[in-house]
Formats: sequence, structure tokens, C-alpha cells
Amino acid sequence: MKVSIRKDIYFLLILTLLAGVLYGFKLGAFGLLDPDEPFYSLTAKEMLARHDPWVPMMFGQPQFEKPALTYWVLYLFFKFFGVSEWAARLGPCLAGILTVLVTYLWARVLFKKSTAAFVSAAVLMTALEFVIISRIVLTDMFLCLFVTAAFFCFSLGYEHPKYRKAAWVFIFAFCGLGFLTKGPLGLLLPFFGIVSYLLWNEEPNLLSKEMPWAAGLLVFFVVVLPWYGFMAMRFGAGFLKQFFIHENVRRFFVAEHASSDKWFFYPAAIFVGFFPWTPFVPGGLVYGFKQALRGRSRNQKMFLFLVLSVVPAFIFFTLAKSKLLSYIFPVFPAVALILGAWMYRIYKRSRWKKKYALSFALIVTATFFLSGVAFGWLLPKLDNRFSSKEDVAFYQRLSSNSEKRFLLASKLYVRGVSFYSGQSWVGVLIEDPRDAFYTQHPIPLLFSREDLLRIDKGQFPVYCFLRQKEFNWLKNIAGSPLNVSVLATHTRRMLVKLERMDKIR
Repeated sequence: MKVSIRKDIYFLLILTLLAGVLYGFKLGAFGLLDPDEPFYSLTAKEMLARHDPWVPMMFGQPQFEKPALTYWVLYLFFKFFGVSEWAARLGPCLAGILTVLVTYLWARVLFKKSTAAFVSAAVLMTALEFVIISRIVLTDMFLCLFVTAAFFCFSLGYEHPKYRKAAWVFIFAFCGLGFLTKGPLGLLLPFFGIVSYLLWNEEPNLLSKEMPWAAGLLVFFVVVLPWYGFMAMRFGAGFLKQFFIHENVRRFFVAEHASSDKWFFYPAAIFVGFFPWTPFVPGGLVYGFKQALRGRSRNQKMFLFLVLSVVPAFIFFTLAKSKLLSYIFPVFPAVALILGAWMYRIYKRSRWKKKYALSFALIVTATFFLSGVAFGWLLPKLDNRFSSKEDVAFYQRLSSNSEKRFLLASKLYVRGVSFYSGQSWVGVLIEDPRDAFYTQHPIPLLFSREDLLRIDKGQFPVYCFLRQKEFNWLKNIAGSPLNVSVLATHTRRMLVKLERMDKIR
């Protein structure tokens, strides 16, 4: 075995072990974080209960917000390991580990140096946002994996023409998996970078003649069409309009969270998201851009591809009105490669190589320590502030196991309440129904005293899982014959009992 291959295997094993510990330690030590983790977990739980892995379900009805791949992963782990926080987070954890390994391989193809590749992968592995998203249930970790794998396949085929056809066919396979994860972004993000690079680098012939469009698109549609075709046949134009227009096109033009629609949102997300490497971000990006624009040497072309793997996606997400921290997440591996290359260059030119290496190791070690404290001790201590788990357990101790009461919750908590209570008969208590979900769930919205009085008398007392805001509003509108009492409170999260004093007994 060649020394270089042996070194690659050694580094890959180290990264697997470190990432496994960093992302897997105390993975199920705290409840699902409202509102996003229960969204995906509840959908997979309902799919499993119905023994139907094809149709995403929530509150007993089909929901079309995201494609099926993330739900499939949760479905399988729930089926084999039982429904739990650990099983729900195992898929993102494994995807995070794989993304670190693919990032190493991508850097190895580009940089030709295993140490530089290891530094880049280690920077990504320990970046704050990457650690968090590898440990919670979101689609973004899977999308990041498939986008990174597509870029790796392109670089492999570009650098090694004898592998080009096979490697570039796999681009389409990973784009198909990304399309099954988050829709059109799974196709757009890789080709934003690939097409812009080949055009900028004046190599359109590679795009028109070398890219295996026929075989690639066949693979893409083999991956994508079974589920999308099934859903279109089952639900018709309603599914196509809801998913492609409302959940994708409309989100670009209409802000889901208006307060986040700022030009500086994503620059701040990258700076904060790469903590503890944030001090290296400005210098690394300036170095990468200078190299990309300086000339046509192999090294400069390599940086050009990395920069163009980031910039078009960055512009796209900045122009989009709906902004979330996790949306920009797929560019993190490319940014990590730029930072890793710059840090390795500093290391090679340094007179104090041992001190530099020791500082790097101490930063990585400190990240492990802080992550262990945060996920192994702090979040479990604060579980009742971020998850509905403890409030639902308290409610279940108060009520008979045979009772299936109508429950009320704030819109942020309703999915967690349904997941932990096992009840789909829930409603949302909200002051203004215009502030409800971006995509409406098939559950009732109660926003007046008259709505509360229309609840069947036999369902009282009604237990409510509320934020302080909704609790204050409930107190203001409740009057005779309604009575409001607080059963438990955790900062701004409250368990409230709503009773009807004229209830027929």
C-alpha cells in the first residue's frame, strides 16, 4: 500500500472517530427542540404508524412541505430502534460524519496534500453551525451532504479525465438525492457552481460535450421520478402546486420570517457559524478570492471553483426573501476548504510549526469540551425551556391514559405536543390567525372567546401548552364561564388548564 493511501486511510479513520464522538455524544439526552425537530419527527412517526413510507403525514393528513428522503431516514431508524430522540437524530449525525469525510476527499482531490485536506475537514467538523446541525433533525444536513458529494464528483472528473464520465454521472445521482431532500435546490446548488466555473474558465466544451447529459439525466430521473410521480398521481395538481409553487417559488419572493430578511443576514451566519474559526474567516476568504481572480494556474483555478461553489448560492439565498440560518449551510464545506488551504499555507511558511499545530489542536480540543458541556449537561438541564417533552409528561400524569382530550398549544409547540402526547386532536391558540403557519396545518385555529366556548363541554378541562404571550392573551379574553389556571411554568413556556365552570357533569 502506498504511503499516501495509508495516510489518507489514517486521516479518514481519525475524522470518523472524532466526528462520531462530537456529533454522537448524548445525542438523545434532551427533548426534540420546538418547532423544527418535532415537525420532521412527527411526520415520520405518523408515516410509521400508518405503515406508509410514501406519503408524508401530519395531524392525520398529507403534508407537502418537504420531499420524502429525510422522512425515510427517520422512518427506518424509528422502525429499527423505536421512536425516540436518539433515533430521530441518528440520521443527521451520520450525514454529518459522511459530509466531513467527503469534504476530506474533495480537498484531497483539489489540494493533493493529505494534511491540507485534514485541516479543511477538521475546520468544517468543528464549526459551530456544523456541529449543531449534525445533532438536530433538519433537512439541511442531508442536502449539504449531497451537494458536497456532487462537487467532489465534479472535481474528481475534472482533475482525472479517465474517471470523468463515471464521476460526472454521479453528480446527477447526488443531485437527485438532493432533489428528494429539499426539492429544486438539490439540483440548482451544484450546477450553480459547476456551470459558472466552466463558463468563467472558458471551458464550455466540457459542459456541452464532456458532461454526460443523457446518462446523467436518466440517473437523475430514476432517483427522483418514483416518489414525485407517485405523489403527482395520488394527489394531482394540488401536490405540484403546493410543493413547487408555494413551498419553493413563493418562499423566494415572500419572507417566511420578515425579521430575517436583511442583506447582512448570511454574512453574519457564516462568521458566527464558523466559530471558533471566525477570526480566520476574513483572511481566508480574501486569500481565496485573490487566488481565484489572479490567473489561470492550476492552484488559482482550484480556488476559482471553490469561490464559485459559494458565491452564486450566496447571491441566490441573499436575494430570496425567506431566510434562515440553515439555508446557507450547503456552502460551509467549500468555505472550510478555502479556510483550510489558507491555514495550511500559513503553517507551511511559519517558523513555529509546532506551536501552530499545537494551537490548532487546542482549538479542536476546546470545541469538543464546549460541545460536551452544551449537549451533555446544559441542554438537558434546560430541556423544559426548549422542548415540549416535560410539559406533555406532566400533563399525562394528570390525565387518564385512556383519555384523548382536545389539546391547545402555541403554534411553536403544537407539533412537539402532538409528537409526545401521541394525539393528533390538537388546536392552535393564536391571537391573530394571520400570524399562523406559513403553510397551514389541517388543525383548528382558535382566536376568540367564541372559539373557546364552541369546544365540546365534555372535553373540559382543556390543557394548553403556551408561550407567555398566548397565556396573557388567553387571560384577557377568558371570562365567565371559563377559568384559567397555571399548572407549570418554565421561563416563557407554560402548561395551563382551561376549565368551563358550567360544564355538564
